[in-house]
Amino acid sequence: MRNENENQTWGNGKCIGDGTFRKSMTLIFALSSALGMGAWASRADAQCNLNSQSTTRPPTQDGFLEGAISGDRFYTHTFIFDAQVVRYALSSWDVSNTSNPTLLGVSPESPTPFFDGFSSGFEASPAVALGTLFIGILNGSIQIYEMTDPNNPVAIGTLDLPGNVIRLELDGNTLFALSGERLDAVDVSDPFNPTSIGSIVLSSGEGLGAPKRDILPVTANDQLILVDINDPANPSVLDSISAPVNPFSRVNPTIVGNAVVVPEHGDEILVYDITNPTSIVQLPSFPDPNWNNTFSGWTLTGRASGFIYFGIASATESPAGTVAIDFSDPSNPSIADQNDSDFPGAGVAAYLNGSMLLTVHADLFEFYDISSCATLPTVTVHPFSQATDEGGSPVVLTTVTDLGTTWQWEKDGQPISDGPAYSGATTETLTIEPFLEAAGVYALEISNGDGTVTSLPAVVGVRAGVPEATGACCLPLGDCAVVAQSDCLAGGGAFQGDGATCGGVTCPLPDSGDLDGDGDVDLVDFQLFQDAFNGPM
Repeated sequence: MRNENENQTWGNGKCIGDGTFRKSMTLIFALSSALGMGAWASRADAQCNLNSQSTTRPPTQDGFLEGAISGDRFYTHTFIFDAQVVRYALSSWDVSNTSNPTLLGVSPESPTPFFDGFSSGFEASPAVALGTLFIGILNGSIQIYEMTDPNNPVAIGTLDLPGNVIRLELDGNTLFALSGERLDAVDVSDPFNPTSIGSIVLSSGEGLGAPKRDILPVTANDQLILVDINDPANPSVLDSISAPVNPFSRVNPTIVGNAVVVPEHGDEILVYDITNPTSIVQLPSFPDPNWNNTFSGWTLTGRASGFIYFGIASATESPAGTVAIDFSDPSNPSIADQNDSDFPGAGVAAYLNGSMLLTVHADLFEFYDISSCATLPTVTVHPFSQATDEGGSPVVLTTVTDLGTTWQWEKDGQPISDGPAYSGATTETLTIEPFLEAAGVYALEISNGDGTVTSLPAVVGVRAGVPEATGACCLPLGDCAVVAQSDCLAGGGAFQGDGATCGGVTCPLPDSGDLDGDGDVDLVDFQLFQDAFNGPM
């Protein structure tokens, strides 16, 4: 019989007592937690060239507000000044050829913005796009337009939510809408009938970032809030931390690898470690890149690809600039490349579309070829160390990655393959059968065309089985044998305790009448009974 005071044998052959066993387990999990918090296995050290492809000015409109991109289609809200009256239109562009973007069409002008997260109308809330569907905000409500004919957008669906919607983000067919203190998850799989499927109350929501790994970052009331959207019908807060940003800037947080960056509307980017999303850690902020000594702050948004964050910095007396920042080590980010625009106009937003970066300024587009920018894979959830018993439950090592195309698990630095011992050796999740030789150090290599990164290591311990102690067992026929408790009970016996001997135990005779133990009661048993009653003849 196994007990906590007996020595245990682990897969490395070392025998340790219970106290050492518990201390070793504490050390393993403490090591795993330390490795998983604030540490990165590799750094991208990105070589990135913001190679300007072209600049396009609108043919008729006076200026751009924010927009939305979907594949090769880009929609942007434009405004026109006419005798001190502002009129609005929605233009649609084919951006498949960045050297020659094509205007597909412009909607009829309207005195009301197609999306109007701000009452002033000059700074509109960003919209989202899903194929030829344009989803925006009209008078605080969600409005879906069909854009098959770019010159004639058709409103096909609308949804009124409590409060005024100011921010939108799309995750598949789930739209997340921020309305001040309320965050709604909306099913838009049927664009004619958008339906709210879940909500959560926050504290004065202001900025909303793109969801990644079932995490939605929100800035609200001087806080960064991480919302778990694994079940959109039941969103919940994972953690929150102070994020002092200008509430009027409506800055949007962006997830970059294991970090969240918040472009503060001032002179820095706030950086937070979310390796453990239930315990956010603030890192040193990233200072401004000092554009012509007139830098005044990041604009509304940026976009992330791999370890690279692309954003626009607005200058007070000169053109805005575009910057690519390497966040492979969020505790020590660095500028991979920056570009001072040759054209006037404040930056509005930056959008990614494959190897193309589109930056939108007040009165023009700029397109950049970013194919030179490394987009190494990222490890967003590292495997954690575990322990099991020989023959017990399998060990499952789970890793979550971004931008990987191939995966390979290694044990003690050597690649492993699927077979009787392992399954999932070339996936993000490895299942290990509990045998002694499985004990060791495991890590996952993730690769794509730009290179390879390796997860943090996870220690797997396998404790060897220890033979059960033996003791006296009274068998059903009154016999006694020294066996293991499990064998005694399996044979219908009564176990007398670990270490008990038959010499110190009196086992009761059976009372079934089968005195000769042959399995039946017959004349032989009667004769034995009569002999015992009358004595020898």
